[in-house]
Parts: sequence; structure tokens; C-alpha cells
Amino acid sequence: MDYARTIVLAMCVGLAGCGGGGGGGSDGDGSSSGTVLSVSGSLNGTDVETHGFKTTQGHAYQLLLDADPAVWILGCGNDYAPGSSSCSPLYWPDFIAPESGTVYAWVFNPNSTNQSYSYSLKVYENHLAVGGSAISRKLDGSAYFSVDAVKDQAYEFSATPVSASDDLTFRLYSDYTTNYSGSDPSSEVVAVDAPAGSAARIAFIASETKTYYFEVDDDLDSMPTVSVAGVSASVVAAPATFNFEDGVVPATLFVSDDAWEIDTSNGGNGSTTSLRVADVGEGGSSCVTLLASNVSSIAFDWNIGAGTSDDLEFFVDEVYHSEISTDGWANVSTTVTTGTHTFRWCYARSYYAGTAGPEDVGWIDNLSIQ
Repeated sequence: MDYARTIVLAMCVGLAGCGGGGGGGSDGDGSSSGTVLSVSGSLNGTDVETHGFKTTQGHAYQLLLDADPAVWILGCGNDYAPGSSSCSPLYWPDFIAPESGTVYAWVFNPNSTNQSYSYSLKVYENHLAVGGSAISRKLDGSAYFSVDAVKDQAYEFSATPVSASDDLTFRLYSDYTTNYSGSDPSSEVVAVDAPAGSAARIAFIASETKTYYFEVDDDLDSMPTVSVAGVSASVVAAPATFNFEDGVVPATLFVSDDAWEIDTSNGGNGSTTSLRVADVGEGGSSCVTLLASNVSSIAFDWNIGAGTSDDLEFFVDEVYHSEISTDGWANVSTTVTTGTHTFRWCYARSYYAGTAGPEDVGWIDNLSIQ
């Protein structure tokens, strides 16, 4: 890989504009979820080909290469002089554009032989439109998606695997490290791990008008196709109560995946019915979210399985509030500044905990907002 990097950097210095070589065209207009670049070519020996495409600041992009050669992304945008320290490789096929400009995909032959390679390269813009068409992409480990959100607006996003055998991790970030270093996003808001075949869902209220980011990861590394979409979410106005006695998970409670269900044999404060979470994978988490308005206080009962090493945690506006880690029904009540708030409960499985057993469960009941 070091040998290939030397070739790429040498070519960057040698080519005027840091990218004329391979040309390439677009079969899309760069709009949301469009293909911004689709090219084919071949390489001989240690050839390097470059393909430039336009990016929009803050938007997420994904590259898919159908061939053996490796792909490097070079940050030679409008403000990046060829050969300068700013003209450095991006090591990931999925990235957030730190500015609007031109970025170049470098396709090179990693071998020192004269063997010929054919390739097909596509660049997708993974920028979501709330209420728009779903974006379907093949995952190669993970992929980023961006979305423009408006302050105090409520949103629900889902990532759905095409194959029933694939399980997804879905993360929401409120910010991103905008550089070409290939570093992971910062400011993680919430992460959920869905059981095999289940959609992973995240609901939130935007704390400010800005671009938010999602990362979707396939835990099985089987390169599945995933469909990601977003809609405006429902907000519950206080006062309201959820006791689950009707045996149905309320549509206004956003469960992150299929791990949540109604339990008719265990409840809090004398009840026999509650909302239960179970079958969360080791090291994973599963959440249920309530988006509420005109609320000044919240109270609920909760419990966790006897003998488990896991935790059931409660968050207010993405800030940790409390947790329960020992068996026995308990009550929690707290006040908040009157207004719109996000309440979230997440069951977090321990790493190296193995397959979930009957004790690895949590319950929520008698949820009330005033």
C-alpha cells in the first residue's frame, strides 16, 4: 500500500490541476440520491487514472468500485493546490465533503506487474431528503448519509436491510470532523443495533438548524444493500399517559428495532402489562424514543432482568439522566423546562456477554408526561 501511495502522490504532483487523466462523465445531475459519477476504464501495469466530480459542502458521498484495483480519494478541491500538504488522500470510500468543490477519485493498479485490470467506478451522493425517496446503497463495511434538519422539527429515519440475514448498526451524529483525514464522525447522538432482518430506526428533534449525519454499518460485513429514508415524526403533546394495557406498542413511541414488544406477564405498580426489550446482541443497544411538546415533567416505572450484566438507561434531550442495572421495579420522575423535549430509553448489552438469555431483558411501564 505504501508503494501505491507513492505512485498516487507522485502523479498528483505531476498532473496539472491534480486530476486530468481519466476524464469521466456523469449519469446524474448531482441531486439528492443521484449518481454523480459513473465511469469505466482499464489499467495496465502501474497506471493511475483520475476522475473528478463535484461535491457540496456537508453532503455525504459513497464510492463503489467493481474491480480489483484500490481507490484513493484526493482532496484537490478549489482551494487545494496540487502537490501541497492539503492535497492528501482520503482513505475511506465514504466521506463528508468539507467544502463545495471538485474531488478526484484515483483508481490505480496495486501490483507492479503489467497485468491489465478493467474497472467500473460509481460515486453516489448520499444526501437524504425528508419525505423524499429512499436511498438504496450497497454497504462496504459502512456508509454515511447526510440530511438537512430544521431546529425543533421532529424526524424519524430508518435503515432497512434487503436481506433477512443482515443486522445493521445505525448511528446519528450532530456534527462531523470536516477534514480529509478519514477520521470517524464526532458528536454521536445515539446508536442502535438491530436484530437480523430488522429495520433500524432513529427519531430525534433537531436542536438547531444544521446538517446531521447517519452512519450505517453491516455487522456481518456481507456487503448488503440498505435502504435509508426519513419522514417528519409525530410529537406527543402533554399531558399523555402510556400504560400498554391495550397490548399494542403506540405508534407515537418510536422503537429503534424489533427488539421491543408488549409483555403481558410483567408490569409495574401492580400492572401485568409493560413494554419489554429483549434479544439485543452483545455490545449493542436498542432504544425507544418519545418526542414530546408542552411538557414540564415525566414519570415512569422500569425494571431489568435478574442476573443480567446489562443496563437500561434514560436520556433527556440526548443527555444521560439515570439507569437501572438491578432487578426490581422502580419509579423515576423528573422535571424539565416546559417545552419540546426528546426522551429516550436505551437497553445496552455488555460486550463479550454472549447470546442474550432470558435474564437479558428490560421493561418500561406507566409512562406519563405532564
